[in-house]
Amino acid sequence: MILFAELGFDFSVGFATSEKSLMIDKKIGYKCARKINMLSYRDSDTGETVFAQAELKHNCVHVMYK
Repeated sequence: MILFAELGFDFSVGFATSEKSLMIDKKIGYKCARKINMLSYRDSDTGETVFAQAELKHNCVHVMYK
């Protein structure tokens, strides 16, 4: 996070797509801004689920910020 601050960023945003990444994000101070139902987001060209590889409970991807 020091690098982000040195570049003048006030915050960073990411996606937690597994239980392990969610746990790590929370441990280093990220907060959940929103949960997205991963089955509802589809590629407009292929129709395939965007977060098909996500491994979270309740079929949600967590949008995290710090």
